Amino acid sequence: MDGMSDGSKPKLQIDDGNGVLKIRFPIGQNVFVTVGRFNGKAVLSVRQFYQAHPEQEDVWGAYSVPRRVLPGKKGIDLNPQQWQTIETVAGKVEVALQVVIEDKSFLKSDLQTKISSD
Repeated sequence: MDGMSDGSKPKLQIDDGNGVLKIRFPIGQNVFVTVGRFNGKAVLSVRQFYQAHPEQEDVWGAYSVPRRVLPGKKGIDLNPQQWQTIETVAGKVEVALQVVIEDKSFLKSDLQTKISSD
């Protein structure tokens, strides 16, 4: 599972333990955005996953028994209000990211004006 198979289509996963629907969107190498419920509340998680026991030999064949992929420690859980806040500031974050990517030099006051506008 490389996480980039098709970023446009969500991978539906139903947790067998409690029958909770989780919708996963791959966004990178073993990194997924997951929308679901935790402790009865809606949550959006961005988390890196890892393969359990990748060093074990696959005695059943490469495709007959899929290796188990588990959520790792690296990630963040957001409630719906936090996600809405991210959506609100996304344009400003994009501007800041472009400044960093392009390694532009701005006076601090000019940068604050550029990010604050819109």
